[in-house]
Amino acid sequence: MERRPGWPRFWASTPSAEEIISLTGGDGGYHGVRFTCQERAALDRLYVDRFVAPGLRRTMATCDGDRLAAIDGLRIVAWLARWLEPGDDPLRAVISLAIQAGWDAELWPEEVSNE
Repeated sequence: MERRPGWPRFWASTPSAEEIISLTGGDGGYHGVRFTCQERAALDRLYVDRFVAPGLRRTMATCDGDRLAAIDGLRIVAWLARWLEPGDDPLRAVISLAIQAGWDAELWPEEVSNE
C-alpha cells in the first residue's frame, strides 16, 4: 500500500500540503485531516460562506461546512472506487483526471519530471 500524505502524524491532502502544515501549522482540520490556510479558505468559499449570515457564528458554519465536505468526499470515493485497485489513493486518481482535463492541478513531487 502506498504511503498517504501525513500518516502517521496527521493526514494532509498532498505531500506539499503536509510540508506547508508542518512549517506553518496550517489552519485547523476535521477528523484528523489538517488543512493549509489556502485549503481552509477554499473550503470556506465552497461550503461555509453560504451559511454565514449576519449574527451567525462562523465557527458553527465552519463545522457544518466541514461535515458537508466529508460527506462529499465519501460520495466521490464511493463513485470512484469501481475504477481503483485496493490500496490506490483516490486523491491521486482525481488529481490525474484534473490534469488530463487541463486544470492547473498540483503534481505529486515524485511524479514531477525535470526534463
